[in-house]
Amino acid sequence: MAYFRAVVTSGPSVWWITNASEHDPLFVADVDRPDDPVEIRPGVRLPFGLDMATVSPTRESGSAAVTVFAPMVEAAWPPVRHCPAIVRPREPELDPEARYFAVLAELCAAQVEGPMPTSAAIAARLDLSPRAVDAHIDYLVKKFGIPAPATRSTGWKRTALLAHVRRRRLVATS
Repeated sequence: MAYFRAVVTSGPSVWWITNASEHDPLFVADVDRPDDPVEIRPGVRLPFGLDMATVSPTRESGSAAVTVFAPMVEAAWPPVRHCPAIVRPREPELDPEARYFAVLAELCAAQVEGPMPTSAAIAARLDLSPRAVDAHIDYLVKKFGIPAPATRSTGWKRTALLAHVRRRRLVATS
């Protein structure tokens, strides 16, 4: 029988798990996607926004596991008392004539039509280099203050940028 030690802590919009083992990793998998678990090294604490997850000492299903149930809570902003001296930051201005805007528009338009476009595909359409496209994407992520996720995957900047733009309705997609 496999044993493991972990500490689960809840927060307002996420729950945290700390691997309390000194040597063995833990694996956290979304109940809806059990084939893609996240490994947590000994002593590491990670946040999760999953409503249901299994925590186990191995990647294989069928081993000892604990299921974590978390309420699906939309992050609500606490009531804010406005101070006249404090000005809420506005969304950064976008220049429709700038190259970064053209890259953003291509990214949004191509995503509507199909899969996430590569830097090379966008570069070919805009007569840029793929590195220039990546630099414009990096600039936009920094400009909007989009934080890096706890677990990064390939293309996370594009995905986060598109989600931010759609949520704020910054670029019209057709």
